[in-house]
Amino acid sequence: QHDWRHLLLSAVWAGLSLGIMAFMKANGRKFCNRP
Repeated sequence: QHDWRHLLLSAVWAGLSLGIMAFMKANGRKFCNRP
């Protein structure tokens, strides 16, 4: 009955974590490029 909610929640969390990881990677490159 709540399977769709669980699937939606896990999909949202997966997208969030992926977005955060990509964001951190981009920021890490910026910080690493500093002298």
